[in-house]
Amino acid sequence: MEIRNLRYLSILPPWDNKFSDLILQEIRLLESLNQLNLSSNVLTGEIFYFIKILTNLSLFHLFQNEFSGLIPLETRLLKSLNQLNLSSNVLTGRIPYFIEILTNLSLFHLFQNELSSPIPSSIGNMTMLIEVKLHQNNLTSMIPFFVRNLKNLFIPYFFG
Repeated sequence: MEIRNLRYLSILPPWDNKFSDLILQEIRLLESLNQLNLSSNVLTGEIFYFIKILTNLSLFHLFQNEFSGLIPLETRLLKSLNQLNLSSNVLTGRIPYFIEILTNLSLFHLFQNELSSPIPSSIGNMTMLIEVKLHQNNLTSMIPFFVRNLKNLFIPYFFG
């Protein structure tokens, strides 16, 4: 059975299976998908452009792959997202300012990438955050002053 035939699939946790980029073409057809965890596979290239189709996602984990490029603008369309983990890839550029639109995020991991620039203060508006891990990047700021706004924050790793 092919994944694309499972139109009403809501959870797809194929982490640590050494899947290749071919699975990405199948996943783009799963509009009902709620949780997507493709961590610890061998996926490469830019984070797939069709995430804008997967607007029901509450969990989006791509940890420990070889994704490169920028965090896509389409990420802002994932308004139901609770967990975003794009760590241990080769992502470059800035942490996007539009990230504050994802107000339901409780887990936000971007560590071990090649991101640069200051941490956007807009993260201070994401009051549901419990866990933020941004360390092992090239971020250029002190401990962010906006941390005081994050009353639920339990595990903060900004630098290191």
